[in-house]
Amino acid sequence: MGCTLNKTYGVVNINVRKSKKFRWKYVELIKTQDFKIDDKSGIYVVKHVERVMGLPLVDKIIYVGQTKNLKRRFREHCSPRSEHNLGLMHASAEEELEFWFTFVSKDELDVTERTLIAELDPLTNIQRFEP
Repeated sequence: MGCTLNKTYGVVNINVRKSKKFRWKYVELIKTQDFKIDDKSGIYVVKHVERVMGLPLVDKIIYVGQTKNLKRRFREHCSPRSEHNLGLMHASAEEELEFWFTFVSKDELDVTERTLIAELDPLTNIQRFEP
């Protein structure tokens, strides 16, 4: 299993398995962006991207998660009171973060999340999986 990134115009395609390709979208991790996210199940990645004049140069993966409702989980991550991950809460206070998401059926959430955690090794995920 590999993870290949093909970045173009705010959409990233990640091949978790050779037969499965996901179409990723992203928004800034701020409350006013919630209207851009549907309430469908999916996988999300919170990351910090350093940019120069809008050009992404360096990124670091902060957290990978799954949810049955992306909009609700996005709102939770925007609110310090409902944030369950202290590392993510501290990161969001110190730097601008992006919320990347893709729609995944409920029966594929676990395997997709585990694969991404193993491949991307996010900074604040507590669970670790072998690639």
